[in-house]
Amino acid sequence: MHKVPSKDLENLGVSAGDVIRLKDASLPWFSGPHAKRRRSGDSDEAGAQRTSPPKKGVVSYERRWFTADGNSDGMSRFYGGLMEKGDRPEVEADGTWMEVWYFCEARNDWVQVPLGFVAVEDAEPV
Repeated sequence: MHKVPSKDLENLGVSAGDVIRLKDASLPWFSGPHAKRRRSGDSDEAGAQRTSPPKKGVVSYERRWFTADGNSDGMSRFYGGLMEKGDRPEVEADGTWMEVWYFCEARNDWVQVPLGFVAVEDAEPV
């Protein structure tokens, strides 16, 4: 789904909100543990079991927007790769700002991306 332009789906009658939900849900399904199953004849001539390359991490992120007085102004979720070093988004001239959070499986909760790191949005699914 990530390679299908959103406009093409909308032209088929899929609403914009459903396009977002389809694309968000397709990445974990496509790269999840059940996406690629081993077949019984999946070994080389020497009889050794083939190993697949390690998968890149897929992280669930959440953008949270805030008004100048600190009230929540909306959010959106996306999937991406592991965080990289970088600067957080700055406060806009009108006082609004955005925070990026990620789902930490160890804590089973959402955690703000630490200072000095940014979310990687353009991660290619494996």
